[in-house]
Amino acid sequence: MSARAAIRPVSAALVVRQGRAVPMTVIARRTAVFTAGVDAIAQSGTFCLSGNRCSARGSTKCRNGTICGPNDKCFSGGGCIPKANVDCGNGTHCNPGTYCLSGKRCSPKGSFKCRSGNVCFPGQKCASGGGCIEASYDDCGNGTHCKTGTYCLSNNTCSAPGSTKCKGGYICGPGRYCLKGGKCSDVGAVKCKDNSICNPGKKCFSGGGCIGDERVDCGNGLHCGEGRLCLDGGKCSAPGAKRCKSGHICPKDTYCLKGGKCSEPGAKDCGNGTICGLDRICLPDGGCSAKGAKQCKSGHICPKNTYCLKGGKCSEPGAKDCGNGTICGPDRICLPDGGCSERGAQQCPSGHICPKDTYCLKGGKCSEPGAKDCGNGTICGPDRICLPDGGCSARDAQQCPSGHICPKDTFCLAGGKCSEVGAVDCGDKVCPPETLCLPDGGCSKPGAIQCNGGQICPKGSFCLTGGRCSEVGAVDCGDTVCPPGTQCLPGGGCSRRPARSEPPADPGE
Repeated sequence: MSARAAIRPVSAALVVRQGRAVPMTVIARRTAVFTAGVDAIAQSGTFCLSGNRCSARGSTKCRNGTICGPNDKCFSGGGCIPKANVDCGNGTHCNPGTYCLSGKRCSPKGSFKCRSGNVCFPGQKCASGGGCIEASYDDCGNGTHCKTGTYCLSNNTCSAPGSTKCKGGYICGPGRYCLKGGKCSDVGAVKCKDNSICNPGKKCFSGGGCIGDERVDCGNGLHCGEGRLCLDGGKCSAPGAKRCKSGHICPKDTYCLKGGKCSEPGAKDCGNGTICGLDRICLPDGGCSAKGAKQCKSGHICPKNTYCLKGGKCSEPGAKDCGNGTICGPDRICLPDGGCSERGAQQCPSGHICPKDTYCLKGGKCSEPGAKDCGNGTICGPDRICLPDGGCSARDAQQCPSGHICPKDTFCLAGGKCSEVGAVDCGDKVCPPETLCLPDGGCSKPGAIQCNGGQICPKGSFCLTGGRCSEVGAVDCGDTVCPPGTQCLPGGGCSRRPARSEPPADPGE
């Protein structure tokens, strides 16, 4: 309450006492302050005001005569100001919690004064070297300071921004954590829920502490090595295993299949739901090729043991790559000129090539087609026979059942013998050359002939109709046969041959 509001008028016979009029006779009996020449008497601690009034108890009288209420004080600029305000002495005053500044200014509310007399604003603190610094700055105590996020170092420099000041007073750089023993973590370390600090290359473990980044945290206090899966019973899978949707585990380089099965190692995913084995190829129709097939540059697929050819074709199975762009069939040989040999050819040890059904001979030669290998280093021609002595028989010889060999145009006989050349095989008998087999099992005489009717006529006779033979010495006239001693006539028929005269004797005999 101001001094003016606390004063009320009183009569000459009354004085104000604790806010109420008291008869002056009562006051006179006590110690009182009297002011001559006024109609009022002011109590101790109050002052007489104009209009027969008194100031409130605890008022102050200023040098210039101004009376200030109990909650005010004299102001150097005149009048009164609240007691809590600061009189700057230059005609201005500042509210509580602020300080006088030069230029008749006041500091912001919440400011404070340092021992040095400096006034610091909210968010600042007194610097050891004088003046003010930001409250978050680190005061080095030697007249220097470091900005927020940096700290004073022993060499009068500041740490890098983002550093941390540890409990022991040591500083850890950006991205580092404080460790026990005055140490710092590596850059990029992480802080775990249990306050463990894990350096790069390690991660927080659910069981406490750190484990390597490559390890798998099973979440049950156990962990498995890189590329392994956590299994029931506290076990770990083999490296590279994978867990399938059905829950079963498939080993490295395999794929999950239906029914809890796994593909072969090295299988491939065709991307359409089909998994093809290691040696199979994904086909456009969604299937897999046969084992061992290959994908050609043109996109077509060739089966196992074949080669890709131009035009979307494939070689025969078992073909060979000559290495010069030529593919030769399985029964052909790569030739030095870049071509292929005929089918069935063979490469000889000397390097020359022999055609099918021949054998390699010395001197870069080849045997005749159909020759045979005697197994003792001898090669015999197709119409020759390997002999026990290592040689070869004459051409067209034959091997008899008894093992002996008979020359061309002969027959095998019992006892290791051979027939004469030109003999006739009658089935159960061999007849001499120029003879015929007779129905009774014998042999005809030499020179006999076999007639169309089946009869056999002796030498010098002719076959006649009706299964008959002419006489020996008869003459064949074409459409008839004339008896011996006759001759054929031009018009047909026969005539007796004239007697031949004896030739004249040679005179020189």
